[in-house]
Amino acid sequence: MKNKICFINTCSVWGGGEKWHYTTAKFFSQKYDICMVTNQKSELYQRSHSDIPCFPVAISNLSFLNPYKIYRLYHYFKKEQVNSIVLNLPSDVKTSGIAAKLAKVKNIVYRRGMPNPIKNSLLNRFLFKHVVTDIIANSQEIKRSLLAKNQDSISQGKN
Repeated sequence: MKNKICFINTCSVWGGGEKWHYTTAKFFSQKYDICMVTNQKSELYQRSHSDIPCFPVAISNLSFLNPYKIYRLYHYFKKEQVNSIVLNLPSDVKTSGIAAKLAKVKNIVYRRGMPNPIKNSLLNRFLFKHVVTDIIANSQEIKRSLLAKNQDSISQGKN
């Protein structure tokens, strides 16, 4: 089976995380089969859809409660035979992460670029223990902030 990586960033505005996802997806597309899940109303979608296959989905903070959105993403991951996903937003982790876990996606990676601690909630403990397989923190400060309130939920081996 070929390695297929799906970059998921549903933020509607352009910023550092969106630029990172776009440039990283473009770079990896030279060696791997790449796709994206983006918000159709975003600049990331506008820049990407002509050269990277994009699946448009609007995700909000409560989208993980919407079984239709979970099913659409699950079906997309299965149909596209996605092996790995790279997530951007906490809302992307909740919704796309759960769909990917149900679709048996092997690598569910959360890319964190903001030094805000992750809340020690029941949902976050579940997500970081049972859904997210790896974490990319783009600095030591961000890594420290990730672990600040969740040392038991996020193992040192994931980041």
